[in-house]
Amino acid sequence: MDTAALAGLIFYLQLLYLFNFDFILSDIRSMKYLSIDIETLGLDHANNDIIEFGAVYDDLNNPKPLEELPRFHRYIYRTNDVYRGSAYAMSMHSAILKKIASRNSKNNTDKFCLRRTLGIHLRSWFGEIGWKPDELGFFKLNVAGKNFGNFDMRFLDLPEYEWAGHQIYWPHRFIDPTMLYFELGDAELPSSKVCMERAGIKGEVAHTSVDDALMVVQLLRKKLL
Repeated sequence: MDTAALAGLIFYLQLLYLFNFDFILSDIRSMKYLSIDIETLGLDHANNDIIEFGAVYDDLNNPKPLEELPRFHRYIYRTNDVYRGSAYAMSMHSAILKKIASRNSKNNTDKFCLRRTLGIHLRSWFGEIGWKPDELGFFKLNVAGKNFGNFDMRFLDLPEYEWAGHQIYWPHRFIDPTMLYFELGDAELPSSKVCMERAGIKGEVAHTSVDDALMVVQLLRKKLL
């Protein structure tokens, strides 16, 4: 983002801050949404792989304790076990890659899927938690995530995931907790760690998909409930 665009975005967020976000938060406070996070082997959506997908379902109109929220988790593998990524990201996610490499172990209790079957697993989970499709059989997802639109969605929008075939789609508008923790005087948008500190959430950014998706739920609830 260039300097002029960043300045414009910061000015817009300052206006939202001054008006306490009321005119955009009224609908969100009664929303059912899916907090999604992925772990990848780099920043290049065209050439680096997703290796982990996590989601947490939340209903702000009927909030349950965090520990009772439905959670979905899959490690994503390739049939040839050849993965694409940067050396740094691969070293950071070595524990996940070890889990994927040992996925056929008899003692393995983790769940795995291919990119093209992720939607099948997700639809099955929707049924398990009682989430019903619309009259045409589609699941329209209200998605929340830290930087989801600029990062996660670019990876998940690749044709290999076949979302349309699985009748799953999300609008091109997302709930990002970043703007809720922007403060006047900030020179840049707050990181996940800064958002956690401002929300009074202890700990570190986990960099595991379900934990990071749950962190987004906590950040939203701190401001909306």
